[in-house]
Amino acid sequence: MGLPVTATQDEVSGIPIPKLRAFYEAIGDGPVVLDLEAFVEWQGKGTRATGYIGPFSLMGDRKERLTRKYTIQYDDWAEMPGCDDAGPEAVETVLSALGACIINQTAWHASRTGIVLEELSVKVNMSFDAQGFFQNTDQTDKFSAITYEIHIKAMGVSKKKLTDLANVGRNCPVCRMLSKEMVLKSKVLVH
Repeated sequence: MGLPVTATQDEVSGIPIPKLRAFYEAIGDGPVVLDLEAFVEWQGKGTRATGYIGPFSLMGDRKERLTRKYTIQYDDWAEMPGCDDAGPEAVETVLSALGACIINQTAWHASRTGIVLEELSVKVNMSFDAQGFFQNTDQTDKFSAITYEIHIKAMGVSKKKLTDLANVGRNCPVCRMLSKEMVLKSKVLVH
């Protein structure tokens, strides 16, 4: 059955409501297994790297679509030796991904309930002791909490309803991923 789509419009903020209703009906209440992958490759200079967003699998069905061939250019700040500031650095990208995921979740659920958003933004902050990066030492306890502020506006919608809607963003996958202890499994292949 999935969450009820209560919007009465044909489209809300660019999301077609009949397709959204069909999507929720199709996914039902059971688990929806989504497998994602990314590949990041050093570009041979400084800290430049290119991240490739790969295909995904939904319920074991691999989707090999050209539209999933996105790239992200990474680098570090020009103040660091060998770096050109040619792209965001990895931690900034994680913070940005958190904000984007909250926006995705909030906007989708706003459309589902027929709320037309005027403004939606997320500011994400954190600090950490980068000594572990520079000295290759364990600094796992040197990270602040990640904080974020959601700014949301919709005409004719109560503050309580907008607050409840913004709190839906806390269920986004990146929020859940960052808020739980994560197991990282690594394999080193030396050529």
